[in-house]
Amino acid sequence: MPREPRIYVENVLYLVTAKGDEDRDLFGDSQDYSAYLKTLSEYKREYGFKLFAFTLLAKSIYLLIELKNNVTISQIMHDLNSRYTKAYNSRYGKKGHLFQSRFKSVLIEKEEYLLRMSRYVHLLAKDAGVVDEPFQHQYSSLSSYVYGGAQPNPVSEMLGMNDEIKEILDLFIEKETDNDKRQSYEAYVHSADHEEAQLVRKLLHRKAFVGSKNFSAKMEREIQHHIIEEEESRIVRKTNPAFAVAGGLVIIFFGVVAFNFYNNQSTLQEALNDTAGSFEAAREDLSTHVFNLKMAREDLTKRLDSLQDELAKLEDTDELNGAAWEIRITPLKDTKIQSGTTDVIYFKDNQVTIKSLDERGFPGFDYTMVPKGDGRMVWKAAKTGSDGTNIQMEGLWTGKKVKGIVRERPVQGENRDFIFVSLRRIANIGGADYVLQ
Repeated sequence: MPREPRIYVENVLYLVTAKGDEDRDLFGDSQDYSAYLKTLSEYKREYGFKLFAFTLLAKSIYLLIELKNNVTISQIMHDLNSRYTKAYNSRYGKKGHLFQSRFKSVLIEKEEYLLRMSRYVHLLAKDAGVVDEPFQHQYSSLSSYVYGGAQPNPVSEMLGMNDEIKEILDLFIEKETDNDKRQSYEAYVHSADHEEAQLVRKLLHRKAFVGSKNFSAKMEREIQHHIIEEEESRIVRKTNPAFAVAGGLVIIFFGVVAFNFYNNQSTLQEALNDTAGSFEAAREDLSTHVFNLKMAREDLTKRLDSLQDELAKLEDTDELNGAAWEIRITPLKDTKIQSGTTDVIYFKDNQVTIKSLDERGFPGFDYTMVPKGDGRMVWKAAKTGSDGTNIQMEGLWTGKKVKGIVRERPVQGENRDFIFVSLRRIANIGGADYVLQ
């Protein structure tokens, strides 16, 4: 299977796995773990990437990263592993490679998988049999999520992950206080079992990226664009074979010149003409290759610009009333990794409607808006159906995206909670029904 190029993409997650060369240990004691985390913290400050979760095991490293500042994952991992390898070899008097030559990275759709992938990374120590409970493993970021300032984890504090932790805990928007959000995250991690890790591994196995069809298509375009740029650069750098042939002709030519200069001036002129023709043909061949690649790149750029313009049109409104999104809605307590169910949420005439609830006899909900003070708005809605089932909704609107939770409380039967995230803006419905585009 060909390896995907290491492309730079913002607003997506990179799940990075690095293992020891020939299954050797990466860490011998606490001093080794601390040295690696110190190096990781230094590069995090230098390159500015986000680190949402990490788990360090004796033979492997797992990092959940979001890139920033146009620094690629290859540059981060090369610098990080190289510096740690030098420190490790110096300490133990060893030489050579410590890590496998190529780390593994999977691109993951952030909106849909951030919460689940953070849980997966935090469960790895338990799943590997290192500890009985993931909270017992000190070389992961989990305790910083659960305990925070009450019981800080020094290694996580050193890495400056407060903003990343807040971003994940804020996904539990139904909770008012930070402590409630931490308890919800702890319960979320505890709700998983061994099968959870197996299902995620199956999801990640031999894939370059994980997400919706729209996300996968976007990543394919990014890769194609990257390949074209690399091919242009490679052709410009690489010597064209025609030049090598021409060089050989030059050598032969001068040998002929030295031997026959005075005897055959006409032959000399013919050889000179042939050599000049070879150089010209090589130059024209190279120019043709470069021109074709530039045309392909311009065509791809125009297509990407067109798609971005269409997306901008859909996201150009700041009005919630009259807006609609395609969403992914997933059971909150479901321990199995699923892609979720695609649904539609739309706001019309000061009411919010989720298509699947509407079909079950729960049409538009009156909603209220509460400003968060940072440009975001929280909206809330509730309704009781004819059978006594109470539905509560709470969401966070950022101006372009929406996410939230739906709580279902039947008179009889089990309570159910669902989380949803917007996948794409589908229409401004105004006075008309929504239309999927």
